[in-house]
Amino acid sequence: MIKIIENALSESEISEVYSKITDGAFPWYLNYEAQHLKEYKGKTFEHYQFNHYLFRHEVNSPHFDYFNEIVNKLCKVTKTSGLLLRCKLNCQFPDSRSVSSNNPIHIDEHIPHTSLLLYLNDSDGDTIYFKDGKEFKRITPKRNRLVVAKGPVHHCSSNPVNTELRYVLNTVIIDK
Repeated sequence: MIKIIENALSESEISEVYSKITDGAFPWYLNYEAQHLKEYKGKTFEHYQFNHYLFRHEVNSPHFDYFNEIVNKLCKVTKTSGLLLRCKLNCQFPDSRSVSSNNPIHIDEHIPHTSLLLYLNDSDGDTIYFKDGKEFKRITPKRNRLVVAKGPVHHCSSNPVNTELRYVLNTVIIDK
């Protein structure tokens, strides 16, 4: 199941989140994305992106408390409950390879979970979902659009081509 919720946060909340992550003092870390599902290997390309891990099995950031409040609001809106497994921010920059190929196609976890993907700005660089090796859904990033996906589901991001940067808050919650 994939569900889209427009305007998941209030205008002031999404503006505050965007201001926080685009402040020159906010720490971003270069990361190499290479996690492929074996059936897609050779059909995708590996790439660099910036990440900020807020939580990965434990708190990883001094900014966690702020973003955890945001995640709790998203969980309330979506009626999602469970164990927080991972919460991170992604910042992708333009890569023209996204026009003809896909970023690494992966699943977030092998056990039942809910992925919450909040787009923090308008951009190109769709999120693409796959079933039986074929694309079945494509979602364009729109500021304050929340994508709720029940996993495991095969998917990938796309780097923007025409937009300067693509910002996303990515959260994985293990279902109860």
